[in-house]
Amino acid sequence: MLRRFEKAGARRVRCARTPRTGRRVDRGTGGRVSRGRVGPRTFTVVAILSILLAGVFGIGAGGAAAAVLDGAGATDGTAAKPIRPVRAEPADAAGAQTFRSCSIAAAASQPGALDFHGLVVDSESGEVLFDRQADVANPTASTMKLLTSAAALTTLGPDTRLTTRIVQGAEPGEIVVVPGGDFTLSSLPAGSPTYYDGATAHVADLAAQAKQALGGGTITRVVVDTSLYSGPEWQPSWNDADRTDGYISWISPFTIDGDRATPQSLVSPRSQQPSERAASALATALGVPVSAVTIGGTAPEGAAVLAEVQSQPVSELIRYALTDSDNTTAENLARLVAIERGAGGAFESIQAGTTQALGELGLDTTGLVLADGSGLSRDNRVPSSFMVALLELVRADVDGLAIMLPYLPASGETGTLDDRFLPGTTVVPPGAIDAKTGWIEEVYGLAGYMTLESGRTLTFAFYVVGPVSLANRDVLDSIASQAYGCGEELADW
Repeated sequence: MLRRFEKAGARRVRCARTPRTGRRVDRGTGGRVSRGRVGPRTFTVVAILSILLAGVFGIGAGGAAAAVLDGAGATDGTAAKPIRPVRAEPADAAGAQTFRSCSIAAAASQPGALDFHGLVVDSESGEVLFDRQADVANPTASTMKLLTSAAALTTLGPDTRLTTRIVQGAEPGEIVVVPGGDFTLSSLPAGSPTYYDGATAHVADLAAQAKQALGGGTITRVVVDTSLYSGPEWQPSWNDADRTDGYISWISPFTIDGDRATPQSLVSPRSQQPSERAASALATALGVPVSAVTIGGTAPEGAAVLAEVQSQPVSELIRYALTDSDNTTAENLARLVAIERGAGGAFESIQAGTTQALGELGLDTTGLVLADGSGLSRDNRVPSSFMVALLELVRADVDGLAIMLPYLPASGETGTLDDRFLPGTTVVPPGAIDAKTGWIEEVYGLAGYMTLESGRTLTFAFYVVGPVSLANRDVLDSIASQAYGCGEELADW
């Protein structure tokens, strides 16, 4: 069996490229070492005593939380467990003792917040500053791409490139296309602008290599081997309007330009026949009629390679998923993760593939429901506590995950946050919030980091769950702005 993607080794490389600027649309667009699991909060007797002390002696709620996180002794003589051990560095005891006096409870309880889920953690001390249903799983929208990107980096590797090959067929004059899931393969000539602005694989180059290898021999039949993926090409819980409006393609291992009608645009209508469109472009480049192309079939074992082109490395591909929330990127990477882990190549394989990858990072994946890799499905379920735990691993650069950091949209500056938290409308300075956005009809989400003026970092995940409109997104942004304004004084009351 031919290898469909190429690993350059286990070397972890932090990408120096910065996210592109410009207005982006978010439509529902997330070396393996064994670690202790990051799981739900464990309440202890000391927490109850702390609450009682707060009521009797006026000790702030933040102080009670700090006592738990500082590991105060339990009544049985053992050390109390922290609420959520989501940090890699030791707790900052001084920071944990800060008196908390600023609340966002009213904002999170207003009607526009719907069924609000959220968690804020002081990244340096590990202290939980705010918690509302943080352990209750909710739809994710595009914050799911955080999970998918992390799984791709740790499973496929940051240097891996997706390879499309043409090999010799079983009969004279027959060639077989063996795609490797490279959705950035371009129908345009090299150097022509495309949404995937760093695309390195072109149909014209693939065809030219094949014709040269055949030495001018006649091509009578082109077979496209699409066996890398299995099952339906469309997730049944997705809205077809997302395809026609231009947010997502059908998922095929042989796709050109993300199946966009306009290859240069992030948002562009897609077809229901991505393999056929790609095959038609290849036929034109080869100079053979479309009728000579057959979708389906497999390459002969040990067939000679006539041509191959490769994508950008995975460390660059995740930029499209995180900065611009490109759904097609996320779906293909999630499939490839599942395939690499032996879970299969269908939508239902993503659950096993991605959770296995995340579990090996030390995260407790119990109860996660992953219906897709992009977050478009209304069936996904992930708690905000899990999102924060993952984000803390990213921030700590566990297994090279910090590659993701420069690709997170920045408030008022880049990606899907370029037109949110603008100066004059918020207390949040430009670039002070770096977070993945998300939106489907059932939820608005925002998960990432707040960098305070003091230089301290808060890690957070907020979700407004229910039938949402743009007004609910404004409420979400208002809650995030108020949390930023509270900063280190944010209190969980």
